[in-house]
Amino acid sequence: MANRLYQPPSDQIPGNNPQAWPAALNPVSPLGRNGSQPLSIPFWEGINLNYTVRSDSKFKPEDLQLLAAYPLARICIDNTKDVLGKIPWKIQPKVKFGESREAHSKRSQGDQTVLALSRFFEYPDGENNWSEWLRLINEDMLVLDAPAVQICRLRNKKVVKLRVLPGEDITRYVDDNGDMPQEGPAFAQLWQGIPRINLTADQLVYRPRNYFHRKGVIASYLFGYGPTEAMALHIQIGIQRLLFVLAYYTQGSIPDFIHVIPGGADNKEVKTAFEYTNSVLKGQLDKRRGYIPIQGFTPDGKDQFLFPKEKLLADAFDDLHIRYLCYGYGCSPQRLLRMLNRATGEANQDAAEDEGVDPFRQFDQDFVNYIIQRRMGFPDYEMVLSSKHDTDAVNQATADASDVGSALIRINEIRERRGLDPDPNPLANQLLMKTVNGLVALGTPPPVPGGGGGPEPTAGAPKPKPAAASGKSLWEETMQKGIESLAVRAKSAAFGVLTKYSEEQPRVPAGGAGGGEFASPGATGGKQRSEKALRALKNFVPTTKADHAKAELQEQRLARGLGLERTGDNQPFDLVGNKVAVELKTLISNTNDKITMRKDALQRKVEAAKSMKAKMYTVVADARAGSTKYFVREGVGSFRLSSMTQTTLNELKLILKK
Repeated sequence: MANRLYQPPSDQIPGNNPQAWPAALNPVSPLGRNGSQPLSIPFWEGINLNYTVRSDSKFKPEDLQLLAAYPLARICIDNTKDVLGKIPWKIQPKVKFGESREAHSKRSQGDQTVLALSRFFEYPDGENNWSEWLRLINEDMLVLDAPAVQICRLRNKKVVKLRVLPGEDITRYVDDNGDMPQEGPAFAQLWQGIPRINLTADQLVYRPRNYFHRKGVIASYLFGYGPTEAMALHIQIGIQRLLFVLAYYTQGSIPDFIHVIPGGADNKEVKTAFEYTNSVLKGQLDKRRGYIPIQGFTPDGKDQFLFPKEKLLADAFDDLHIRYLCYGYGCSPQRLLRMLNRATGEANQDAAEDEGVDPFRQFDQDFVNYIIQRRMGFPDYEMVLSSKHDTDAVNQATADASDVGSALIRINEIRERRGLDPDPNPLANQLLMKTVNGLVALGTPPPVPGGGGGPEPTAGAPKPKPAAASGKSLWEETMQKGIESLAVRAKSAAFGVLTKYSEEQPRVPAGGAGGGEFASPGATGGKQRSEKALRALKNFVPTTKADHAKAELQEQRLARGLGLERTGDNQPFDLVGNKVAVELKTLISNTNDKITMRKDALQRKVEAAKSMKAKMYTVVADARAGSTKYFVREGVGSFRLSSMTQTTLNELKLILKK
């Protein structure tokens, strides 16, 4: 069958003429015998006879295990194993193409295969629970990148155990194409350096996480390249620095000062004093910091005292060294570095989860799913390890409340994620939207002036929207009227244009600026408007329903990304959190780069922030160019974008938490 998958082409290239000039000529005839296939890896002739693990690699398994014993490396390895071991997991059927989340959840309920696999992986090897079993795999993955699991079966092929074998004792065989043999021996377990037993591909799962191919190193094609080998040089430097510090406290003998004796002193007496002092000081930490006499030559023949420079046992490289190792092993350096502020510490923690632990989590999930689907015979099931989640209960609760109030997730979905039973209230299974009247089901029309249109005072599903005379629903008609009314009132407040007037009302002359519009005496005194007011009137663009929806979506996105809570309508601020109050302005169709705020609104916000003991910020989301740009400034008021700081969501989150 393998021969049918590849048929070698002819050695002659059609159309090549050796008599032409210049002539490309035909290629050299390959040396491979008939039936040879393309090689997946380069290897030596008779490579299966060389069963030494990593025989041509710089670091043998015992070398990597010795490097992993370096205290800082060991701390990082154990921390990463702890984090991976406590990640929640579950068995579920694989999601079918186009299947909704709700349909998938219903299909998972009562599935006996899910129950059987879940019970099996509680104790995969029959002795160690899931966390302990996973630690054994991740130990070999982080140190050697050689995780190995034996598949133990009964005679009926049922898998009953998954035994973790020492990865350093597993060597690989290859077939003539350089691939893992699918039949016959594929691996061997060594004992005292020689093969003890052979294992087939169906009996052993050996799947390194990462390969780093190096030219001329065959072991780099057969064995993994783990974090310990990748950071071997940094670990070696750390070991030497640690030995240096150890020698300082155990073997060093340089005291706080040296006594230089004049050259005329008797040599025997100096030697006797030196040997005596050295024997007293060496290894005696409480006495070593004394002084030592040394015979020397001074111009005036008097005693001389020298004060040696103290050894530099710690420097800036130590922080850099810690960061390198923590990054390589996917853990946060926060607890090992000098004191950091809260924002920097949280940024380090988030980066460690995103760039470090999460790839290892993905490897563990893929490794187990390979066993479930390819070795246990359940191709339609999978294990899911939960991805990044906020460990701060307050932040998680704020995010959940924002998601529920923004109609992004249902209450019972939150309860299910937290391991709670679903709430029987029908509203807990519906998408809800936060309004001034509280949470209401998505699509429920609000109360309309004059009665009607509001939700029924029951916990059931809302009734269908009644149609208005115009063909639109009362909800759509009311929203349109409200938007138009807000636009007219805003224009009237800014420029003095009246919504109600009489014939006696003074009018701006038709021939002048203003086009004969009615004017408010209180606003313009019946006089012609200023150039500034006319420019503002010209640039004014009423807010449309679509603009309002975009602004609403932007507010939801910021609330979620910053971990803040959205407030209701007519509140002083748009977003609030722990000692933080944010006024959000979204630019969609504006023609200038300025945001304005009335004095009464400014005073209201200042008083509200004072009562909340919160720091005020103004955030602008500029969505006019398609992609959104964010600007921030401490305080509230009327600002131009040029006076604000351009930022990103991640940077903005750190600024608000300072």
